[in-house]
Amino acid sequence: MLPALLALAVLAAPRAVWTEGAATHQGSPSPDGKWLSCVDPETGDLAVRDLASGAMRRLTAKKTPGEFAYFSTISPDSRRAAYAWFNEEGFYDLRVVAIAGGEPKMLFRSEEAGFVQPSAWSPDGKWILTLFFRKDNISQISLVPADGGEARVLKSLNWVYPKKMDFSPDGKWIVYDNFARDGGSDRDIYLLSADGSSERKLVEHAAEDLFPVWSPAGGRIYFASDRAGSMDLWSVAVKDGRAAGSPEPVRKGLGRVLPMGMTRDGALYYALRQAGAGVLVGTWNGRFASKPDRVADGWSPALSRDGKRLAWLAPSGAGNFGHDARTIAVRDVAAGADRPLPAKLAHMERLRWMRDGAALLISGSDGKGRGGVFQVDAATGAVKALTQSADAPFRGYDAVDTEAGIVVARGAELAVLPDRTLYRGTAPLEALASDGKRVAFVEGAQVKLWDGTAVSTIGSGKEWRALAAVGTSWIAAHSGGFEMLPDTVDLGATRAVVTSLSVAGGYVAIGAGKLSSEIWALDGLPR
Repeated sequence: MLPALLALAVLAAPRAVWTEGAATHQGSPSPDGKWLSCVDPETGDLAVRDLASGAMRRLTAKKTPGEFAYFSTISPDSRRAAYAWFNEEGFYDLRVVAIAGGEPKMLFRSEEAGFVQPSAWSPDGKWILTLFFRKDNISQISLVPADGGEARVLKSLNWVYPKKMDFSPDGKWIVYDNFARDGGSDRDIYLLSADGSSERKLVEHAAEDLFPVWSPAGGRIYFASDRAGSMDLWSVAVKDGRAAGSPEPVRKGLGRVLPMGMTRDGALYYALRQAGAGVLVGTWNGRFASKPDRVADGWSPALSRDGKRLAWLAPSGAGNFGHDARTIAVRDVAAGADRPLPAKLAHMERLRWMRDGAALLISGSDGKGRGGVFQVDAATGAVKALTQSADAPFRGYDAVDTEAGIVVARGAELAVLPDRTLYRGTAPLEALASDGKRVAFVEGAQVKLWDGTAVSTIGSGKEWRALAAVGTSWIAAHSGGFEMLPDTVDLGATRAVVTSLSVAGGYVAIGAGKLSSEIWALDGLPR
């Protein structure tokens, strides 16, 4: 038999599984290698993809708009899929459905849990290893009976949560990643006994070690690590719940790898996050004076009022199955010089400059998972919470700086912080923009404007995505192009998925596209 290191060195090249279309990565391969569970990109239903033919087959049929499937995992006998379902009441259920078809069965529903993530089945098929993320920001590693019954909580982790969990093939251990220490950002690999009675570190290193997956025979755990300077695939031999040697490299340079699971024949399926989200910058003279060029990967670009500085949210560190790690980048537009701006926030969704240019407004969540709006000093990165709550969305509230104060969109409410309501709509308010006095926003298929006293409609009938103030008018991006409102002047078409707009100082900055995924496999890994 070849030594382990030599066997790892002669692995075949990665095999493309799903690289076209909207590949989704919140599922898993079936142990028999026939199916990949996924979200149907067209409907949001739970589906399986035939790994031989690439054909898709839906397992659910949603009845209410806004519902959708999310994370899923396939049973050891490859006959059932457990999955998270965003329900009609606005939180996640845990459900199970037969791969062959039939009516789904509800296993767990609790508004207090809020979010559920099925991660793996026990080898006997009796339990589903599930992460609960409760509304009070407590995450719980739990076991849910696969045929129905009361959930068993094994461990609570306060606001932090594992990025990946898996069951050992003998059913005795659960492997997961978690922060190596309080206040740090790097993760280590842990083992938790299946009854929750004991826990130990399996892999400890100053680097980021995460996304652990157990091999089908139980002899190894595969995981992602940046200890060699890039995000690579590593493994560690395991015996009797302990490491049986030092971690070994398996495959270098995979990119933003997200291990999904292994089949019985030793094929590791994984997702690669592709940097489709970009920052585009062009010149502006009342129209697009030049075609915007892509200048960086990232989200939510914003120009300062004088147009001299550009800030955006840049990808940082390892990816995630849900939210990507982000940091703030600031560029001197004339010099083209970039600098990172560290800000201690767990998640940053949207960025805007405050009117004085000394700070940035961030929609996101703090280190304890409380969503809201935060002020970040543009020189030091110091963070100040302007509003935060354990009940707020993880992505926080969209907000703009105006003469009246910080205006936020909280669901269907437009308000000035801390609690003065300006307007109550009938649908969630999105895509805020301000000229310093007025606030434009999207409500359903309409663009509306608060002028300081009242709200009026200035655009309607399209899939509006982003707004920006330009003098006394507004640029509105929609699914087909750009318009100047309220006069409905056509500014041209776009094929890009525009997510944000900013215009200042003769420049226009556009956030366009979104991260996409590809599914690949590594065959013949030691089991």
